[in-house]
Amino acid sequence: MRRQSLIQGTLEQGSRLILRGLAETAAKSFGSDNPLVVVEPGVMPLPRYHLGAELYSRIGVKTSHPDYHSRVSICWFADSLASVIDALVESVLPKLDWEANAADYDITDF
Repeated sequence: MRRQSLIQGTLEQGSRLILRGLAETAAKSFGSDNPLVVVEPGVMPLPRYHLGAELYSRIGVKTSHPDYHSRVSICWFADSLASVIDALVESVLPKLDWEANAADYDITDF
């Protein structure tokens, strides 16, 4: 049986709780090895949808060695899911500084 929690208080208080727990939630979804970027919407209460993506590049950010690629996880919020997922991801990419946030990983490590 799935346990559900009731958040009491204002929508703004609930939004702050969600933001505080976002890193833990993302670590469960994406793994704790991935660096995480949270794009806060700048409004309270939070928009209706919480989105997350795990992004990869075949190019390392700190090395040009061919066995190293880079990755980052990103979480953001949206008011609507009317767009296709590609458009939703593309809408947040300008807010992501890949060079500053992505981490290299060795593709030969299993």
